Amino acid sequence: MSQSPAPHRIHLLRWLLALVSLGVVLAGLPATSASAAADGLVTGKVTFPTSSADRTLHVYRATSSGTWVEDGSRAATIANDGTYTAHVPANEPVVLGVTFGPVDYTYFYDDAFTPGSSTPVTAQAGKTRPGIDLVVPQLVSCSGRLVDRSGTSVPGWVRPTVNTNGGSEALLADPIEVDSSGAFQVFLPARSGGVYETGVQGFNASGDTFAWLRGGTGYEPDYYVNPHPGDSLTGQLIELPIGTASVAPDTSQPTTLRATKTPVVRGAIRKGHVLRSTAGSYNKRPTTVRYQWLRNGRVIAHATHSTYRLGKADVRKHIRVRVTAYSGAAKVHATSARTAAVRAR
Repeated sequence: MSQSPAPHRIHLLRWLLALVSLGVVLAGLPATSASAAADGLVTGKVTFPTSSADRTLHVYRATSSGTWVEDGSRAATIANDGTYTAHVPANEPVVLGVTFGPVDYTYFYDDAFTPGSSTPVTAQAGKTRPGIDLVVPQLVSCSGRLVDRSGTSVPGWVRPTVNTNGGSEALLADPIEVDSSGAFQVFLPARSGGVYETGVQGFNASGDTFAWLRGGTGYEPDYYVNPHPGDSLTGQLIELPIGTASVAPDTSQPTTLRATKTPVVRGAIRKGHVLRSTAGSYNKRPTTVRYQWLRNGRVIAHATHSTYRLGKADVRKHIRVRVTAYSGAAKVHATSARTAAVRAR
């Protein structure tokens, strides 16, 4: 005679069947449902200077090597009023950017043009990080010719640059080719109430010789272009250090170099913000201009670019910049006025 299963065994079997059924249901759910629940949200507004056909907010994630790579699956659509909502990996820093203009320039959050100079944004799982706004600058057309010392047009390449992180960085992944006419056209970012330290670098066809628009053959131009909204820059010449000059050098300029206007420091006097300095003005064009930032009158180590990011050591201190201009063997120092005491926030 067979015996019926004990009541506690029946309950155990029912629990096992219920767990198996639940596993089947969960396995059938889309993978994005689980990942979306673990995401954070970033919201804000993108302001374009003119209407833009590209309404995509691009999300970049850091690789193990420290570089930033776009994650196309995280791209967000920018609404007609400029607002957006981006799903980002929880507790992971990301960089946000938008493509704009007649060329593929990308503008990144916190007034930057490369991922490495942007400020990363992090959102917690299930939480929203609001107020991440991007105010895209206007673009100014800059056109001219690439020439040698005699003023003859030469073929080659040009590359627009901007200094947003203490050194000039290319605005485009690839330089722009220039044909034998030497004619070029690039676009430079411009904004009201301030300047970007922009430049245009020209190369000969073989790429072994270069020079900057408005002078310079080093890693930085002697003078930045710094256009403002509404400017139209035409007839610009980039003179490469090749060929022979067809005219004698101009000796009418004064021989003694002197500063006619001291450099000016601009930017928010607050920890984490970037200060920018002008080069100052001189009675004749210097061949080289170098910068040295000072904290309470003392040299700040390695702070030798035209920009300086304020750090913890600068809080409650006064900052100024000393510019040294060179013309041949002559040199002159010009020092800015000191800033107010740096605020912690």
